[in-house]
Amino acid sequence: MRAPQILVAVSALATAMGVGSAAQATSGFPDTIVAHLGLNYMPPCSVCHASASGGGPMAKPFGIALQQRGLSPGNDSSLETALDQLEADAVDSDGNGVTDIAQMRAGNDPNTGESLYGPEMTYGCVGTIARGSLQDDAWPTFAALLVGLFGLMSMRRRGPPRK
Repeated sequence: MRAPQILVAVSALATAMGVGSAAQATSGFPDTIVAHLGLNYMPPCSVCHASASGGGPMAKPFGIALQQRGLSPGNDSSLETALDQLEADAVDSDGNGVTDIAQMRAGNDPNTGESLYGPEMTYGCVGTIARGSLQDDAWPTFAALLVGLFGLMSMRRRGPPRK
C-alpha cells in the first residue's frame, strides 16, 4: 500500500472515532434521566430542547429549570443534582398542579402534561429513531469506518511495499 492510501485509511478511522465520540457524548443525558428517575421509557430531546433532535440551547421550561439548578453540558452528575433539586423545589413548569418530576415518572411531558409515548416519537438525542438504533448522524461515521477498514484490509493483502 502506498503512503497516500495509508493516510486515507488512517484519516478515515480517526474521523470515525472523533465523530462517534461526539455523538455519544450528546446522547448521554436521556439515559441518565432514565436511570436516575427510574423511567420505563426514553424521554425525547424535545422535553428540554426546541427540536426533536436536541442540541442547541435549552428552549423549554423544563430544560431551563434544570439549567437554573446547575445543569452543565456533558456533566451527568450536574444533571442528577438538578433533577433532585427540581423535585425538592416541586417545580411545575406547565402549572397543571403536577410537578415536573412526577410528570416525567408518569410518562408525561413536564412542559405540556401530554403523554411522551407514541409510535412516531423519536427517543434520545441527536436524531435516534428508536432506543438502541443507529443514529441518523452516525451514518457518516459508519461510512468513514468502512473506508478505513477496507484500506487496512487492502494493505494486509498486498503485503509490504516492493523495492
